[in-house]
Amino acid sequence: ILFNKLAKEDKSYEEISSLNYFNEWLIGFIEGEGSFYFIQDKDKIRPKFSICQKYDKIILDAIKNKINIKGLVHKEKNDMFRLKCQSKDELQNLISFIETSKIKFQGLKDIQYQEWCDKMRSLKYYKNCLINK
Repeated sequence: ILFNKLAKEDKSYEEISSLNYFNEWLIGFIEGEGSFYFIQDKDKIRPKFSICQKYDKIILDAIKNKINIKGLVHKEKNDMFRLKCQSKDELQNLISFIETSKIKFQGLKDIQYQEWCDKMRSLKYYKNCLINK
């Protein structure tokens, strides 16, 4: 709700992502709205991350800016926006952000994240994303 108010005050995504509490807020937002998963792409398994927000694309633009994700924020049906993280560099940036955060995931999201990281370790191309983990 706080970020909905900021978006309505015509803050840029750079201003939003530079707020002194943004990193901590983002960990909580990922915990509530983020998804860590894998897809089968031909003969390869690929790790993915996505996060959604209804109405406020600028929030996802701020997340994209903070984590350094190159992909676009896509509009889906019902005014839902989605940001996907899928390249090796983007995933490495995401993991680095999560691992260096002062706040850690709790409960089920922590289990999901740990299992996602464990499976990534078994994928030759992606295991270097977890170099510090």
